[in-house]
Amino acid sequence: MGDGEDTYNDFYKWFSRLTAAERVEFVRANPEPEGWVGFYEMIADHPWL
Repeated sequence: MGDGEDTYNDFYKWFSRLTAAERVEFVRANPEPEGWVGFYEMIADHPWL
């Protein structure tokens, strides 16, 4: 698809590799925008393997 898909995949992979503590820290510092609520949880529930 292009650059957007690459960015999405890169973030998904990166976020999937964070420890639970690192995720908490990241989410506190970077809350999800209104239209993205549940995005971080979706990645945590279905990590990139």
